[in-house]
Amino acid sequence: MPRKARSKDITTSPSSAAASPALLPRHLAKAGTRVVLLEAERIGWGASGRNGGHLNNGLAHSFIAAKAELGKERAVALYRAFDDSIDTIEAIIAEEGIDCNFRRAGKLKLASKPQHFDAIARNFEAVHREVDSGNGASQRK
Repeated sequence: MPRKARSKDITTSPSSAAASPALLPRHLAKAGTRVVLLEAERIGWGASGRNGGHLNNGLAHSFIAAKAELGKERAVALYRAFDDSIDTIEAIIAEEGIDCNFRRAGKLKLASKPQHFDAIARNFEAVHREVDSGNGASQRK
């Protein structure tokens, strides 16, 4: 069991061990910063332990809606950042030797009505044309 940290030992103390917040203390620790990670219970107890076991590289709403709200440049940057985050997590899994059966399996979007299908198809085409083209995302495993 690690020793308890004393306040003078702590340079920074991010709270929550959820997947994304847990990346920050890892990065800081690798850079030599003394870090204490705070969690309400034990690491992985709360929401960080109830992950559905998948990574998603998109938003709840469509790329087309994000583009209308944020502008094309920001929406494209956001979607590419999502793709980069999956690459980062895959790299960390490899670097740390995490046995989690990571695999890239694609993404399935379903439609329950014809108009939903049309919207999904339009969004897919927009993402493929405006986000994936030229950045290697369509070439990923």
